[in-house]
Amino acid sequence: MAINLTKLTNAEYQLDGIREAIDGDNAIKPSDPTAYYTASGNPPGVWIGSAARLLGGTPGTTASSRTVRSLINERRDPATGRYLGDTALADGDSGRAPVAGFDLTTRQPKSVSILWAFSDADTRRRIDQCMDRAAQMTIDYFEHAVASTRTGQAGVASVACDGVAGFVFDHYDSRDGDPQPHKHIVISNRVRRSQDGVWTALDGRKVYASAVEISEYHENLLQDLLTKEFGWAWTTRPARGTQAVIQEVDGVPQELIDAFSGRHSQIQAKVDQRVRQEEQQTGRKVGPRRRAQIDLEVWRETRKAKPKIQPSLDEKRRHWYDKLGRVAPGIQIDTMLRDVNARHDQPITVDAAGQEDAARLLIAQLADREQIRGGADAWLDMNAERATEAVGQTHTTWKATNIRAESQRLLRTVRLDPTQRLTACNAIADETTSRCVKLTPTRYRLPDGAAGDPTIALHDGRTVFDDPELDKYTTQDILDAEQLMIDAFDRPQAGGYAPGAGKAWLTAWSRETERHGGHPPGGRPARRRRIRVGEPAAGRRDHRARRHRQRPPP
Repeated sequence: MAINLTKLTNAEYQLDGIREAIDGDNAIKPSDPTAYYTASGNPPGVWIGSAARLLGGTPGTTASSRTVRSLINERRDPATGRYLGDTALADGDSGRAPVAGFDLTTRQPKSVSILWAFSDADTRRRIDQCMDRAAQMTIDYFEHAVASTRTGQAGVASVACDGVAGFVFDHYDSRDGDPQPHKHIVISNRVRRSQDGVWTALDGRKVYASAVEISEYHENLLQDLLTKEFGWAWTTRPARGTQAVIQEVDGVPQELIDAFSGRHSQIQAKVDQRVRQEEQQTGRKVGPRRRAQIDLEVWRETRKAKPKIQPSLDEKRRHWYDKLGRVAPGIQIDTMLRDVNARHDQPITVDAAGQEDAARLLIAQLADREQIRGGADAWLDMNAERATEAVGQTHTTWKATNIRAESQRLLRTVRLDPTQRLTACNAIADETTSRCVKLTPTRYRLPDGAAGDPTIALHDGRTVFDDPELDKYTTQDILDAEQLMIDAFDRPQAGGYAPGAGKAWLTAWSRETERHGGHPPGGRPARRRRIRVGEPAAGRRDHRARRHRQRPPP
């Protein structure tokens, strides 16, 4: 994943090893520009989020450690010292430390880190700008699509908030000292409720659910921005030990990527060993989800302590050049840079007056690019099928955020105008959602004239009691398979199945399912309806799932 989400109780990890904001809070840049290269320690935190202005901050300007600790650790307004929220919850719930915020830790392909480490100052500055822009666009999307809060008894209603506030911290290397510029995007858990101005907490349900989607979006954004800025092309390489693929800048040798991925190689070796041991003990193959859990466990166990005083960027770069001479003496950086810059690509962009027109034109271009017979409709149909199949392989039920994450993955190898990427991905997501069966009932209807009332209405015409981001979906195929299994085990059997008979039946059922093209015997494919690009979700028919009474096997 390009972004890892971590729940925070304080910001001490992010503040460890940073240098103070020399010019104090809300400084646009240090008074000495050379400090970027020569000063010890990581740079100070920088304000992010539209709600920063509610707390005396300005997005894009520096923040002192005192300011960061006031907002994140103490949940206070740094400008006034006022506690943000109910002081009765200051000590946490049931003795547990309160959630102070969330850390979205970014990362990028290792080839980008290598180009950043060994390029000239101007190229490095432009790469930094692309990373800054990707982080800002990700925060903007987080505010628009994820950030909300709750109100009412037990938080029954999902309501809007006035943006988020936090800080971004730039770090330059990995725990093993390899080049790895990355950002810790620290978002405060405190938000101001739009309807009454009360400070409360983010809706954590949506934050956690959206983690994969946010990661996929950020990864695509950064690659789009780098291609737009430099014209770099990308090549797809398999990720070791998983079914995932990695996009690397075309022209950066794999030898160099491996040489500066020491921590990654160490983790993968330990993960492979753990997987083999578990498979021998259980007799079952370790699936992708369990492997991801093992990967996280090993990542935490093998983290090295950071140096107490961070060397300057100049010192780090000298170390990287020394290592380059030892581990890859045959690679000439100048030759590599010429090779990278000789392989050109450019993002697809369209000139459109509105979002619906942009979606239609983008899809037409993508269909032509892939030479899809049938044009835009066939291309959209193909990708909706792929998205449905992909989410169905890893989930029996899912949310809209899972579908949007999959649409981002489907367009991973396509470079788009970063400002238009969401338009193309959401077109796939909307078409995919229209083919799913909605399991969550819509319980309430908005009264006439209440569409603009934030105390009861959401922006898409639903009530605050029926947040569409919390809706669950499945497919008719999965429901048919479920019903078939229930019916099979519900057949009258004298004394139940004979030894081995149940397994034999299940094997035969699986073979029949495969013979019928993936559909269960006696089942039927899901009914599908063509949805025009841009058709509002509110205008679609809500599907209701059949409710099955669970019965134990005989």
